[in-house]
Amino acid sequence: MLFIDSSDPDLTMDEGRAHYNGIPFSGQVSTLLPDHTEIESLTYVDGYLHGQADGWHPNDNKKYSGTYDRGRRVLEWEHWDENGRLVQHDTFDFAGSLRHRRRWDEAGTLTEDFDAAAIAKPVLDGAVERTSHALSVDDVDGRLLFDGRPFTGQTVEYFYEGGPVVALEWFADGYSHGPELAWHGDGARQYAGTTARNQPIGLWLHWHHNGTLAQQNVFSGGGRQILKQSWNDSGESVAGVETPEQPAAHLRSDDNPDRTTPHLHEGKPFTGVLEHRSGETLLSVQDVTDGYPDGLYLEYRDEHEFRKGVNSPSGPVGCWYEFYPDGRISREDCYDAESNLLLRRRWDEEGALAGPMEGLLMLNRHIGTPNRHAGKASE
Repeated sequence: MLFIDSSDPDLTMDEGRAHYNGIPFSGQVSTLLPDHTEIESLTYVDGYLHGQADGWHPNDNKKYSGTYDRGRRVLEWEHWDENGRLVQHDTFDFAGSLRHRRRWDEAGTLTEDFDAAAIAKPVLDGAVERTSHALSVDDVDGRLLFDGRPFTGQTVEYFYEGGPVVALEWFADGYSHGPELAWHGDGARQYAGTTARNQPIGLWLHWHHNGTLAQQNVFSGGGRQILKQSWNDSGESVAGVETPEQPAAHLRSDDNPDRTTPHLHEGKPFTGVLEHRSGETLLSVQDVTDGYPDGLYLEYRDEHEFRKGVNSPSGPVGCWYEFYPDGRISREDCYDAESNLLLRRRWDEEGALAGPMEGLLMLNRHIGTPNRHAGKASE
C-alpha cells in the first residue's frame, strides 16, 4: 500500500476523487501537525474514500473512527472529545444514509437519540398491517377489501412482529393508488414508485442493498411502459436497455419548452428527445410527444445526474428525485396522475430526514420535524 502525506503537492482532488500524479489514488493519506503528530488517517481505493478512517485530537486522544465505502460513510461511526469522552455514535447503512444517532454532553447526559430510518417512513395513524385477517382480495376485480368492503387507506408491512417497517402502500376504493415504498430489513431502500388504480405511473426505481440502482422503469400517466433498464451492484448494465417506444429523433433547443405552446420542428409538433444545452454542456433531456413534454426528464449539474422524473403533457407524474453529487437522494416528490403532490421528503447531506414530510397524503396526519432530544441520561 502506498502511504503519502496530505500536503503532498502531487495529491489532488477532482470531483470528489483523490488523484496522485493525475491517476486515481489507492493507498493511505495521513495528515500531520508541524511536530509530525498524526491527526488523521484515510484510506483510498481508486480515488474514493474506502475503508478505515481515523482522526485524533492534537493531544493524541482519538477524535473519530469509522468506515467509508466508495466515498460514503457506512456502518458504525464514533466521535470523542479531547478528554476521551464519547460524544456521538452514528449508524449508517451501506447506501451511506444515516440510520440512527445518539449524542451526549460533557456530563454524559444523552441529549439526542433518534431512529433516522424510522422517522423518514411516512406511516400514518390508522395504517393497517398487511397481514391483518380483515384484509382480503376480491376474486372478481382484484380490489383489496377490509371486512368485505373496498379498502381506502394505507397498509404497512413489518420485517418481523415489532420490527422495522419494510413496505408501505396506499389504496383508494380497493385499488392501489399512491406511492409504494419498500425497504430492506436494515432500513436501506428497496424500491419506490407510484400507482393509479393499480397501474404503475411515472418513474419506478429499485435499489441493491448497497444503495446502487438495480432497475429503472418508466411508465406513462396511463400505465404504458416506456423504458426499462437494469444494473448489477457495481453499476454495470446487466440487461441492456429496453425501450418499447423510444423516440428516434433528437432535437437540440436552447430554451425549455413550456406546457402551453407545443414545441415545433420544421413547422410541425416535435416528437422525440429534446436536449437543452448551454454551449456544448448538456443541461437536461426531455422526451416529447406532439410538441409537449411526455416521458422521462433528466437534469444534469456539473455532468452529474441531479434530477429525474416523468412528465405528462399536464405536468409531473409519479416519483421525482433530486440527488447529491455522490448519487444519494436529497429529495423525493411523488405525484398522482393529475400532477397533484402526494408526498414530499427531503434528506440532509448525512442522509437524515430534513424538515417535515409534505403533500396531500400527510394532511390527515401532521408529521413535523422529529423531536430528537432525549433529555435523560444514557442507561
